[in-house]
Amino acid sequence: MGLLIPGVIAPERWVDPPEDFLLGQLLALQIHLQPEALAPYLCNARIVQMTGGWRAGKSFVTALWQFARLGYGELHWMVAPDYMQAKNEFGYLAEFCRMAGILQRRTESKRDSNYLETTLRYPLESMLQPDVPGKTVMLLTKSAALPEKLAGDAPATITMVEAGQQSADVRENLVGRTSERRAPLFMSGTLEKDVGWYADFYEHNQAGDGELYRPGAEVFNLPSHSNLSVYPLGENDPEILYQRQQLGADLYAEKFLGIPQRVRHRVFDNFWEPKRSVNVPPWGRGFDPNRPIELAIDPGHAHRHAVLAFQMDGKTAWVVDSLWLRQKTCQQIIDLLKERAWWGKVGYWVMDIAGRATGPDGRSYADIYEANLPGIPFRMTKVPLMAGYDRHKECLLADWGDPKLMILDRQGALGPLQWEYNHHQWKLNSAGEPITELPNPINDDAIKAATYYLWDKFGATGQEYDVSELTSVKFQIVAT
Repeated sequence: MGLLIPGVIAPERWVDPPEDFLLGQLLALQIHLQPEALAPYLCNARIVQMTGGWRAGKSFVTALWQFARLGYGELHWMVAPDYMQAKNEFGYLAEFCRMAGILQRRTESKRDSNYLETTLRYPLESMLQPDVPGKTVMLLTKSAALPEKLAGDAPATITMVEAGQQSADVRENLVGRTSERRAPLFMSGTLEKDVGWYADFYEHNQAGDGELYRPGAEVFNLPSHSNLSVYPLGENDPEILYQRQQLGADLYAEKFLGIPQRVRHRVFDNFWEPKRSVNVPPWGRGFDPNRPIELAIDPGHAHRHAVLAFQMDGKTAWVVDSLWLRQKTCQQIIDLLKERAWWGKVGYWVMDIAGRATGPDGRSYADIYEANLPGIPFRMTKVPLMAGYDRHKECLLADWGDPKLMILDRQGALGPLQWEYNHHQWKLNSAGEPITELPNPINDDAIKAATYYLWDKFGATGQEYDVSELTSVKFQIVAT
């Protein structure tokens, strides 16, 4: 079976495209895939994950996988963290359609959703029935930043672009969108900006066991050396050999092979354990509308602006929600927080004393929060780094009844802290070994926000406190 023909579309419910048809698409486009790229392209599993190394050709293979399946439904989605990050895959897909002679219309917006239209005949296997009228097939790009636009339709295929930068909630939402058509979901992207689930999904499904293991899912890694247009000699290309020598085995495996590596020398190693610190609070799987919300804030712009929403239950501090974004102004962050159902319940907030520094607009982060939460008590505190971490670690290990940190078992609450616990390291030398007893000041924004809050509630380890008094005090402390 050959190239997609104008006027061909497929059955209403998903039918796996036969391998000879998929190979025919490559032949007609005169595309040759290396074995590492051919395997995910041919895969017909309901959930497919393809991690990749630098310059491995992830965008190309992702677009090719979806192109070959356009004749299997009238609507297809391409979902990215934002519209711009779907640009490469969308461009490749449009070019494949142009080469096949089936491209009718496309848009090229840089800030909004794009669409691509083709005309294909139904069903795909009935190519020799010229009397069957053509139907319009449309592909839409979607932004994971606008979750309300990920509902209401039943696409025939979904590609999840830079999947590791999208939340697990988005992933599960998209899996749900595949139900009506029994459609496949193809997830691709690097491991570098994983928000907490992407590498684990690969490892658990490769091992066939674990919290994120999904029976029937298939996982692949696309190494950089499989892209012969960049590395003509493949695995033996001089540049590949050089990078392997320079980076060392672990970093090379992650950056050039697309294989997740367990981060070593973590600051919270032996303290963070999901089975111990993740659960459901007494009031249920959400926030309690009868308790005040207390915010812990580590503001930023180039690094992530982290906001954790806490609710207290006795001496247990529960993280019930979070926001964890970079490249947003303080007011943009607050505007997003105002959309949360609990915003009207905020009764207290805490921030590092550095939040009083004047920003580019002449106001500090604290000024902006204070203007948006008028009359709400707050504290700005300076926390000694290692003493604060000692308090944080003790709360992770604590028994019930002692000052304790717990996280709601939901990605919106869990994701940022889980990712940072797994990536925040001590300062390392070129050989990857610790050189000081100080943390490397990256991958720590949510950790710092939690540390401010736990220090504010419970003080230094061994310090006397009365949690009922701490949670009822109404005060404001302004930096001098």
